[in-house]
Amino acid sequence: MHEQLVSLRDRLAGLSRNACGPQEPECFGFGVAEVDGVLGGGLARGALHEVFATRLADAGAASGFAAALARRAAGRRRALVWVRQSFAGSEIGRLYAPGLAGLGCDPGAVILVELRDGLAVLRAGLEA
Repeated sequence: MHEQLVSLRDRLAGLSRNACGPQEPECFGFGVAEVDGVLGGGLARGALHEVFATRLADAGAASGFAAALARRAAGRRRALVWVRQSFAGSEIGRLYAPGLAGLGCDPGAVILVELRDGLAVLRAGLEA
């Protein structure tokens, strides 16, 4: 049992790397030297990153920024799965296909999942 716990801790530690240098192929950068430098080379792919709007009025911009980041991380040939709570559309707006296209996201390659409660959203995100 102890060996399994040590093995699990090692695996989790490997997943939580903070920096992505040139030796880390599972990262993506912004293409702006100052930003990539602060991030240690970029953001890790397959990791959780949070984009948070401090004001409700900025939630649409934050969503657009998150969509652009997700597209950059996924590359052009992979679909994006956008998971959120059902009430989010009425509070902060819905995804807008022409806006997604303007950000470089093919609206036909975005899978929208809306669920009622936060736990279900987290589960769906994990499954995606």
